[in-house]
Amino acid sequence: MKIIMFDVRLSLNTKDNELTNVSSLTRVFMDTSQLPELIQKMDNSEKENRLLFEDFTDHEILYYYVHYNKNRDREKSRAPGTKKEYLRELLKFAHNIVSYASTIGVDINQVHDHSLFKSLSPRHIARYQIWMEKEEPLLNNKISYSSSTLARKNTIIKSFLDYLYKNKYISVNLTERMKSSTVNDYERPNRDLGPGEVIQILDYFYNEERHPIMAGLIHVLVTTGIRNSELCNAKMKDLKYDSIAASYTLSFRAKGNIQRIVPIKNKVYRSIVEYRKARGLDTVLSSNDSSPLLPNAYGNAYTRSYLSKYIKASILRTNLSFLENRENPITPHTFRHAFAVISYQSGADIYTIQKSLGHESYRTTAIYLQKILDLNQNAIYSWDQGAMKKYV
Repeated sequence: MKIIMFDVRLSLNTKDNELTNVSSLTRVFMDTSQLPELIQKMDNSEKENRLLFEDFTDHEILYYYVHYNKNRDREKSRAPGTKKEYLRELLKFAHNIVSYASTIGVDINQVHDHSLFKSLSPRHIARYQIWMEKEEPLLNNKISYSSSTLARKNTIIKSFLDYLYKNKYISVNLTERMKSSTVNDYERPNRDLGPGEVIQILDYFYNEERHPIMAGLIHVLVTTGIRNSELCNAKMKDLKYDSIAASYTLSFRAKGNIQRIVPIKNKVYRSIVEYRKARGLDTVLSSNDSSPLLPNAYGNAYTRSYLSKYIKASILRTNLSFLENRENPITPHTFRHAFAVISYQSGADIYTIQKSLGHESYRTTAIYLQKILDLNQNAIYSWDQGAMKKYV
């Protein structure tokens, strides 16, 4: 893999450079074969009592930052999907700074070591934040970004720039003028979906349309609470029968490459069997079967984006009555929220739901349940035994 510097002297004067194709660079940067060479560079610097990243270029420090594993346990390193997201956002950040410098207001006075990052100042990052919020969406044919999207972008950029400063690759704290980007509860997209609505969806695909593919996908998503990516990556060999518990289980790599196991209820297992029969696939459990658990029509694993679009479009065409007043479309992640809501309404506590969803913090689980928790704590419920009980 050839590493190319962000050469500010050249890049600031033209858009026709290596940075214009962020997608191509992202694919190239996903190759981890250059890590040993970069680690050797760091070792040499350490031997000579120099700064670890003194000999790194901008591309190399970005590449190393995304791929390095700060945890001794390799299974807890960044997942490939997370790496790709970080690379895409950080390469886009560098590309935008270079390509739209005059519009953003990047007035670099002096280029340091042919490095873009070393030549920036806090004012440039503050201006970029404003540009990213107001102007960048227009480049993507959007009026604006959602609060959650902006928060994600800012978090990735800030984390990277903090890393550069902490490790003395840059001498100025570029984030000191960055504004915090948090998402208030009222700004979060409404992903609530109750048991009645889930039943309507499942009944439609099982009974009215008799669509074992869509019924199977939704049945697995809502009864396990697994993420879109986790379902896409699930293999047939990951589905096992536990003779002691007399039930089925599905094991998979969750976010952060953590190994997780979820129970598969008997009716859900039958939905998986019917799904595979509809695809003309083997339904016999085998530890040697590395094929996708729920493959697409071509026998391949779904991509996250395609599965999300497929489920969203399929549910929209049902024309179920409750969809008319719904502001946000139903996606695979909606069923993860539904798992939390239905579990809570069925008597599970937040701690149990947190563990079942694989959340590191109960606060994330509480976000999923914010609406139902707020409703349950409303004072109106104290009226049931009071003077006004006749009218409530």
